[in-house]
Amino acid sequence: MLGSPSMDTQDRVRLEHSGDELRVCLSGAWRLRDGLPALTGIEEALEAGSTSSLAFDSTGLEEWDSALITFLHGVHRRALARDIRIDLSGLPDGPRRLLTLAAALPPRELNHTEEDDTLGARVGRTAFQAWDTVADAVGFLGETTLAFGSMLRGRARYRAVDLILAFQSAGVGALGIVALINFLIGGVLAFVGVVQLGQFGASLYVAD
Repeated sequence: MLGSPSMDTQDRVRLEHSGDELRVCLSGAWRLRDGLPALTGIEEALEAGSTSSLAFDSTGLEEWDSALITFLHGVHRRALARDIRIDLSGLPDGPRRLLTLAAALPPRELNHTEEDDTLGARVGRTAFQAWDTVADAVGFLGETTLAFGSMLRGRARYRAVDLILAFQSAGVGALGIVALINFLIGGVLAFVGVVQLGQFGASLYVAD
């Protein structure tokens, strides 16, 4: 089942048999807040063995969202598992394209490995994570030290244009944002400091 049926969810799905074809007639509004119909009836009809093709009729369909896609995908997946021919021409353009795209990609099986949740395993994972962090920090520090030593010896290789652009971005280009941040931080410090300075009668040193 895709979801627990509510009082009126089953009224939105009607099954019609025509020979060996099963037609799923959709009607009403399909929204997530209204819940999803159960697939019990459709599964029973597909397992009966007399159905070789599946079609849809959406003439009575009103507004819909991802609830319709979820329901159709469940029906589509169960029909494919039983090698039943599927006709999507009776669906709106959006759901039809999504189902066609989903059928074109084979399902990918994920290998789920259960992690050991014992105390020793948790301590070991934490230790390995801390070791990786320390190793990255030491590696970065070492590369920075070697690069700085090469620069002091005059053996550093870099483009002068890039260095000038970096100086410009960190110098003149940063004046605007630095001035704005200083103004904001100064305002915060003034509001916080005036309370403390007022206890010593020195609030006049803070601007109004």
